[in-house]
Amino acid sequence: DYPSFLLTLSCDIKNNLLKNEYLEDVNIKKKLGNVIEINVVEYKPLAIKGSNNQVIISSGDQLENHYQLTDIPILVNEIDEKVYDEFIKKFSEVDSEIIRQISQLEYSPVTVDDERFLLYMDDGNLVYITLTKITKLNKYNSIKAKMDGQNGIIYLDSGDYVELKPNKDDPNQNNSE
Repeated sequence: DYPSFLLTLSCDIKNNLLKNEYLEDVNIKKKLGNVIEINVVEYKPLAIKGSNNQVIISSGDQLENHYQLTDIPILVNEIDEKVYDEFIKKFSEVDSEIIRQISQLEYSPVTVDDERFLLYMDDGNLVYITLTKITKLNKYNSIKAKMDGQNGIIYLDSGDYVELKPNKDDPNQNNSE
């Protein structure tokens, strides 16, 4: 019941696949032995808008969460329109592994920085980051390793320092690094 390999048009397959909004590009090659090789490039899912459960992808589009994605952060508030495009561009540079470690993402501007965000990490840490320094977030695992199993607030927006939460078991603990 399958169409003939010779009559199969790769442009038809490509056009059908590209109807999926999550796909950025599709390349199709016919090979010897009646083999069709399909290479798919997906947009990177960045966050889920908490207000409407839509997925924000690396193109900036907001799509229905058809695939029930749950391993990306929930954006808990709206991002200012003038910052949104830069957020998409910069947050797309963050490793997917790190994005999956963020449970919530909050747009948290201050008077001196309208591109500031607060990240709630799955492990209990908080991270303040600004879009100009977002690639520092890719070093999150090495920063966390230096915290010796303690939780705290990591300031990557200015100063690049860590405030450890007091350990109840150690009254002599220094709570900043």
